[in-house]
Amino acid sequence: MWCARQSDRLTDPDRNKRPGEFRGVLFSIPPFPLRNDIPPGLPQRHRARIKGSDSGGQMTTGLHKIGHRTVAVIAIMAAVAGFADGPARAADVPAAAPATGAPESLVPASAFFIGAGGALNATRFTDQNLYAQGVSTISQNGVPIGAGYAGGNVDPGFDTEYSVSAAAQLGYFQHFQASDWLWGVKLTYNYLGTEAETGPIAVPQSGAFTGPSSASFTGNVVGGSYSSRVDNQFSLVPFIGRSFEKGFIYLGAGPTLSRVQYDFNNVVGFADINGVHYDITGAPSDFSSKDWVVGGEVIVGATYFLSQNWFLDLSYSYTVTGNISKGYSGPFSTTARGGFEDVGILSGNFSGASSTQSIMVSINRAF
Repeated sequence: MWCARQSDRLTDPDRNKRPGEFRGVLFSIPPFPLRNDIPPGLPQRHRARIKGSDSGGQMTTGLHKIGHRTVAVIAIMAAVAGFADGPARAADVPAAAPATGAPESLVPASAFFIGAGGALNATRFTDQNLYAQGVSTISQNGVPIGAGYAGGNVDPGFDTEYSVSAAAQLGYFQHFQASDWLWGVKLTYNYLGTEAETGPIAVPQSGAFTGPSSASFTGNVVGGSYSSRVDNQFSLVPFIGRSFEKGFIYLGAGPTLSRVQYDFNNVVGFADINGVHYDITGAPSDFSSKDWVVGGEVIVGATYFLSQNWFLDLSYSYTVTGNISKGYSGPFSTTARGGFEDVGILSGNFSGASSTQSIMVSINRAF
């Protein structure tokens, strides 16, 4: 192997003619100590080796010089090889896979929403009661001779009624901070339009009259039909839920406001006096009453987001209304057999409650 100091290589006129010359990076090797060139601070054992006999000293010096030069060349070659191999080793290292987090949820952190849809309803009319009574003054040839009264009640015995209705809702929800849990509230309108009807129906009565010949009697108030109805229903329900990648489930409870209506049609009062059947009230009458009643609702549901702006809402609700009683009344005047005249008032009340189970589905827009 041939190597020289950089200064020697630069001043050698025949440097381009040397066979096997290293033509890479020029490098310098510091001069190695010769026999009489003992560097200061050299350990004593090396000094002795340099100052030895001519033959032994020259051989030692030559080996010493070759050893130093070989070490220098090997060090440089190793450095060059390491530099060249570095990029290849770096290229062999597989790139780290990009970090992937949990899929982003379509459910917004918070949103107002409005939607419309329909519902399938099953309504059961409970605690129904129909009461009727008549109070009259009895006259003969225009002269009052006595008074009469009678009353009674009946359970109409309604069955469960089913309906399909239009529905709408609006509301708001918001996630708790850094959580999949959320809270919200929604106002729902459901046009139930559920009605139970029976007829003809008879309300049994018992009563008495006073006069020249006082007596007790029985009778009936007979109606062509009697119905109970729940139509417009509003519910305001706070809820709590948990969201997932494409929707959330929720559970809530809140108050309701429902409009109920009662109808008692083609009503006539009859009395059996001394075995004779009398039409006391005359021409048939119709009675109707409606009002708003407060109730409550429990709801469970699930949403499915088609995008962050549109979602489907499927819910099941159980709603009850409070028991309400509404009165009715109307005058009557008749001329009974035997020349007796009855002038009075037919009155009574409707009462009852209802419970409704609904499955509602709607399409909603979130803002």
